Amino acid sequence: MGVGGSENAWWQDILEWGRHAAHSRFFDVDWHSPDPALRGKVLAPFLGAAYGEELQGGKIKLAYRADEGRFVIEYYSNVFPVCPVDYPSVFQEAPDLAQRFAGLMTQPADQPRAADVHTALVTIAQTEGGQAAIEAILAAHLAATPAGHERLHRLLERQHYRLAWWRTAADEVNWRRFFDVNTLGGVRVERPEVFEASHALIFRLFTEGLIDGVRVDHVDGLAEPREYCQRLRTRLEELSVQRPEALRQGNGHTYFVVEKILARGEPLRRDWQVDGTTGYDFMNDVGALLHDPAGAEPLAALWAELTGKRICFADETLIARRKILAENLSAELERVTRALHRLARDAQDHARLHVHIHSTRDGRTRRSLPSVSHLSGRRRA
Repeated sequence: MGVGGSENAWWQDILEWGRHAAHSRFFDVDWHSPDPALRGKVLAPFLGAAYGEELQGGKIKLAYRADEGRFVIEYYSNVFPVCPVDYPSVFQEAPDLAQRFAGLMTQPADQPRAADVHTALVTIAQTEGGQAAIEAILAAHLAATPAGHERLHRLLERQHYRLAWWRTAADEVNWRRFFDVNTLGGVRVERPEVFEASHALIFRLFTEGLIDGVRVDHVDGLAEPREYCQRLRTRLEELSVQRPEALRQGNGHTYFVVEKILARGEPLRRDWQVDGTTGYDFMNDVGALLHDPAGAEPLAALWAELTGKRICFADETLIARRKILAENLSAELERVTRALHRLARDAQDHARLHVHIHSTRDGRTRRSLPSVSHLSGRRRA
């Protein structure tokens, strides 16, 4: 999902309330990052330069949305909410107003009170005194003065996100992106409630007869692509009976293709229950018709002459993959490494437990560890 700008209400929710947000489990966020600066926070790598530089330059500003009754942080087209829990500290210039918002907590049970906060602010801001108070608050947070700079910085430090230069995402991002695109966040569609919520529009369009099939891009990026495809197939077939009568198909089968890059000789899995791919394998065959295989040798010679290398294409591919991992996806690589370490540690602990049980069962002191396949099977069970 697009997470840049300010139009994604789910993403804005987790920026506002952090791990206690209603949608905190919709996105694949590591709330327990090993980086102390990111524990309980979301990295927001949307700045065009270093945070300190943009803050000093007055490009990061506290703003007030009169129609919504809320304070936000503005950075060009990006908008970051200020958690209502911090409103009392924002209202230092208006202590009477601060009392109205004291006691708010980030816990889910307290979050509905935030709606009352915003409603109260809309009403207050319409008065002459309220307008003056809000103007004074905004002026007190201007980074043009040392006091305002420090005030705004401290407010940002208390939020559930950390603003950062977009380039830092390669090393520090703590949520799943689409490749290295910072404005596209991965959604945990393997969770039933997320599946239903994220497909609500598609299901409505299908039921109303405005679309007849679906194409799913980058299905390999899902945690369980087979389970996802099977679930989507089932839901479409269930909804097909609700479509306009003239559009209903006798067998209830809906056209469903996925973007899947098949390796040479790799068949499309039948148990995914899809009608085919979006055509990369076909395009590859068509492209082959347009290229003369005799051109490979002179091109390889030209490559060797220009670069001084005589490396086969497979070797160059491996170098390129390692470069991407080291430079563009180092944060993701570190995250996967930590996950693998946890799995290995759990497997070792499980193996020790299995040895102990095995020894006490037969009364012998013989030590033997289960194989990896045996261990993984036991853990799944």
